[in-house]
Amino acid sequence: MSAVGDGRPAAGDLVRVEGLRVSFPGQPRPAVDGVSLSVAPGECVALVGESGSGKSVTARALIGLAGARARVSARELTVAGADATGFGERQWRSVRGRHIAMVFQDALVALDPLRTVGAEIAEAARLHGAVGPEGTEAHVVDLLTRAGVPEPEARRAQYPHQLSGGLRQRALIASALAADPPLLVADEPTTALDAIVQAQILRLLGRLTESGRGLLLISHDLAAVAQLADRILVMRQGAVVESGPAERLLTNPLHPYTRMLLDAVPGTGGHGRPVPAPKAQSTVPAPARQARPVRAVPRGTARTGPGHDRVERTVLEGRDLTKSYGPEGRRALDGVSFTLRAGEALGVVGESGSGKTTLARVALGLVRPDAGEVLLHGRPWSAPAERDRRPHRAAVQFVQQDPYASADPRFTVARVLGEALPGLRRSARAERGAELLRQVGLPADLLSRRPHQLSGGQRQRVAIARALAPGPEVLVCDEPVSALDASVQAQVLRLLDRLRRETGVALLFITHDLAVVREVTERVLIMRHGSVVEEGGTDTILTTPGHPYTRELVASVLRLPVRAPARDGAGQGAGEPPLSGPVPQPITPLRGNDV
Repeated sequence: MSAVGDGRPAAGDLVRVEGLRVSFPGQPRPAVDGVSLSVAPGECVALVGESGSGKSVTARALIGLAGARARVSARELTVAGADATGFGERQWRSVRGRHIAMVFQDALVALDPLRTVGAEIAEAARLHGAVGPEGTEAHVVDLLTRAGVPEPEARRAQYPHQLSGGLRQRALIASALAADPPLLVADEPTTALDAIVQAQILRLLGRLTESGRGLLLISHDLAAVAQLADRILVMRQGAVVESGPAERLLTNPLHPYTRMLLDAVPGTGGHGRPVPAPKAQSTVPAPARQARPVRAVPRGTARTGPGHDRVERTVLEGRDLTKSYGPEGRRALDGVSFTLRAGEALGVVGESGSGKTTLARVALGLVRPDAGEVLLHGRPWSAPAERDRRPHRAAVQFVQQDPYASADPRFTVARVLGEALPGLRRSARAERGAELLRQVGLPADLLSRRPHQLSGGQRQRVAIARALAPGPEVLVCDEPVSALDASVQAQVLRLLDRLRRETGVALLFITHDLAVVREVTERVLIMRHGSVVEEGGTDTILTTPGHPYTRELVASVLRLPVRAPARDGAGQGAGEPPLSGPVPQPITPLRGNDV
């Protein structure tokens, strides 16, 4: 009997691979180099690591989707009990869906936008002979029900764009279950979902493994992995650097890279504070707390420290903002008000569809509200025509979620930055561009590169540098770190906090992640269905939430188990201080709970 990974017996595994190697033409080193793993029935195995570590390529190789130009080899590759090392496309097609099904990261991309959800699921079921024509409709409704979709009869007739992010992800899981495969491969299934929906999807996946299915979970989110995984393999540069039982690896990591990944999770390492578990019930009623928002610095007092030597003043203000969309007049904003002061970081938190992004666009002057107004330095900002607003645009700049999509791929970094520096000569633009890159912690030699030649974290830093180029007083950041790995996310958050303190620029920080909010903001607005349900100081709101929805959000935040102290320097890198902390607590997986 062979053994794979951390030495667990491999008999009866749903998939088993030893010495997997995947390479692509023109690349200096293999994307996957010598990976061994296995997944048994009822087991969740997680592959974790940063972008480019090889985890997604590994998963795709196990279902024959590594790519036409990929060179794949392995000492052993057993899928559904068969030797798959010599599989052709026809054999792989017979395996996919029936024995192994894939749940992709972006359900909106994975689902056909021109077909209803029911039609998509029905096709998957018919292709694999899971059901006859007469039973298709009932089978689709049953699959949606098992995936936790409310009102499945109505939802099956809807198109993907008509569903929320959480419902789309459940519909994608229902489609993967169409032929009742014993193994699911889930590639970042909860990325960019808010805390409540993320917890629901993880519970659903937990119930599927309890029913006997195997799950290969691909993720860079260790807090999410901690809820489900039985075993974890940590990948870096195509190789597994550490593997073992989830509880041991998360509480007593041996490899420095694993410790770095754990430290980088927002609110867990030396750079942040964890989001506390909420108290059972706040003694402060929500309406009273809304009426008296907690200010980080009282109005009229001076901030101290670099960049804060001026008397605090209001920079951007929204008053009773209302915005509706569609023929039904759906309210994206319903009487929202906010105040942003110089050098302050104000968080805006809520689930998908709560109105956060609409508020950002209104604050930027990109969308005109139906009612209410935005003021810049006490003067109308949202009401004037664009030609009257344009001379003042430099004061309010935007950092988007996807820096790759927001920059022309044909432009060099120098040209991307130069667009924000009109009126300067070429030599002056180059000098200013190098200065901006140094300000965000990047070397000047990146000026000649194009976006595709940069890492995700470098691209986001360039986007921040471009936003800083005109010397703004306000940065509107819309989910600026949600698509980044935990370690890169931590770097960008530290950068934003440093820039705010050094330059006095104010941040309007839009996010669904409460752990991120706790890292960088002083005050927070909690939004739901277009309205602000609670606002106040970030620590106060997250420690003693008053509104039931806020309590639900805080309770849904995923938390890592407490790490054990290192003993006698075991597992420590050269020159590193010993780990410290209380005795580890057992992990309680999210299983068996109702969605």
